[in-house]
Amino acid sequence: MRNRSGLPAVWLLLFLGLVWLAGQAHANPQDAPTWETEPPGRLLSINANLGADRPVIRVAPNGQLLVVFNRFTSMAGDRLPDPYYTLSNDNGQSWSTPAPLYQSGGVTSLYTTFTYDSNSTAHAVWVENLALVYARQGDWPGITRTLSDPGDIPGALHPQIVSSGSNTLDVVWAEGDLADPGAFVPSVRHARSTNNGSNWTHSTIPPSPFNASYPSLAMGATGKLHLVWEDTLLAEYRIYYTEGTAIGNTVSWSNPVLISGDLTTARRPQVVVNGNSVMVTFTRRNADNQQWIYFTECNGQCLDAGSWDTPGIISGQTVGVNSDDPTVLVSSMMRLGACTFVYYHGTQPSAPPPFNENELIWGVNSCDGWGAIRDQVTNTDVRSLYPVLAASSQHVHLVYERAVNNDRQIYHMRAVPPPDINPPVYLPFMAKSQ
Repeated sequence: MRNRSGLPAVWLLLFLGLVWLAGQAHANPQDAPTWETEPPGRLLSINANLGADRPVIRVAPNGQLLVVFNRFTSMAGDRLPDPYYTLSNDNGQSWSTPAPLYQSGGVTSLYTTFTYDSNSTAHAVWVENLALVYARQGDWPGITRTLSDPGDIPGALHPQIVSSGSNTLDVVWAEGDLADPGAFVPSVRHARSTNNGSNWTHSTIPPSPFNASYPSLAMGATGKLHLVWEDTLLAEYRIYYTEGTAIGNTVSWSNPVLISGDLTTARRPQVVVNGNSVMVTFTRRNADNQQWIYFTECNGQCLDAGSWDTPGIISGQTVGVNSDDPTVLVSSMMRLGACTFVYYHGTQPSAPPPFNENELIWGVNSCDGWGAIRDQVTNTDVRSLYPVLAASSQHVHLVYERAVNNDRQIYHMRAVPPPDINPPVYLPFMAKSQ
């Protein structure tokens, strides 16, 4: 069959599809931030000759910006990472020379992340070999406190930390210990400090059915804790949710609720709280090049699985990953004014075979109808990975990992919010470092 153009229908459909894809890749969403610099942005991991990865950015109440990341060293002849940090006191225009948050002396440091308290003091946690450790900003680089010290693999994994007020800190992480029969299966753990990190009290989180990992934690306005994580059994992955209610220096946790519906490939959740709304994103990974970002929300009675919206795709067309690390899309979520923003890495959208195997940083938001039009932040010439968002009074900030062959470095980009976006309200939220 032919149409008035004289082209066979199948070729016309293919042509129109390519035009649509090109438009999606270069369209400018109305409510997307306006990026002030061309990619890759500003290099933050200066002098990291062996590379750096897994950045995390936060904005302090006094406006200070802080980025932590893992910087590889040459100790013991291996590229072992140590946690480093860099500061900006002029809204991201200039940054301090990176300095060690802690120097491990040849022991692997991983999963570094942090939070600010109401006094604009940073509190960091990370995994040192198998142990979970904590350090307050004034003690960098030096004094640490061990929050958990498992005796065997896999040890502590994927910590997250939030603050409330000037003295209270809550930390969650996953942990398994092959040397302890009672802790053989990894589960999510919790510890709270009500004296600014000097002492910690552990609380029990009821387990999900199988292996727990990648927790994400947020604090609500009333002081309630909201926690999600990934539960794994063989090739099946699901997302669970629980609430924590503070009782002095301890927390009582509810029984977990399944919130990923019938999906069995749900990975890497993120949680953000906005008023009475608890919002969760996660990745659905069917294969390397068959992945999507999903969103679900609860506006009350969140311990009832029926109160959660049916998870829906917000990332638009299918995207994927390079066959190299990481193999799962990683996203970061932020609430700004009336809009929810989600940025993630993924390959350029295309019909098979892919046009490009380098991951880009993409952004979608609720005010633009989620994945209807995507904000393309980086280019296709190199891989861009692990985005993390933060918002100051006048700007949106993005840090990410840029991979050129085997060299990975940390970059920062700054954007002006859409004109109809109100100044941000600072609510605790977690954007996960992997």
